[in-house]
Amino acid sequence: MGTSSRTPHELRVFFVLILLTSPLAALPSPTNSTPNGLCAPGDNPADCHALCELFWATGSKIPGFANGSALCGWTGVFCDSTPRVTALDLANNGLSGTVPDSLGSLAALQSLDLDSNSLSGTVPDSLGSLAALQSLYLATNALSGTVPDSLGSLAALQFLFLNSNSLSRTVPDSLGSLAALQSLYLSLIHI
Repeated sequence: MGTSSRTPHELRVFFVLILLTSPLAALPSPTNSTPNGLCAPGDNPADCHALCELFWATGSKIPGFANGSALCGWTGVFCDSTPRVTALDLANNGLSGTVPDSLGSLAALQSLDLDSNSLSGTVPDSLGSLAALQSLYLATNALSGTVPDSLGSLAALQFLFLNSNSLSRTVPDSLGSLAALQSLYLSLIHI
């Protein structure tokens, strides 16, 4: 048998072809712009992307998530008839990792409960864009940084629980404009 010599260019092309055809190339990753195959065809693409980002940001450990079925059947996900995600309840699920900015794109979200997990990082500023949000429960995690000023723009917000975190700074003045607010818990944060 003779040996054939390959040019560096041919070897690079060969290597790229192997990567593109390997099973690893088909795995979803946080850099995919559309999480194909992880949601059902009728799901809202923005909602699908936001929940898949949460799945990836928390180490892909949410049972019943990103399994190709309709979002409304995923663990802790509740939807309206359109179907848009209106509530996300993943309290006490042992989640670790961060809260992704993409949750701010869940336009119909009324309740976000990530209470009593081990989430770290900051409270995303993007949560201030959730105009329909009535309940935000992020208590008893390991969140740090400041309470975002943007939360003051949540006109429908009735319940805000940020207690038992490592948040710092004084309470933003913007929270004073939350006319619908009924309960505010900030105890055991470093203000």
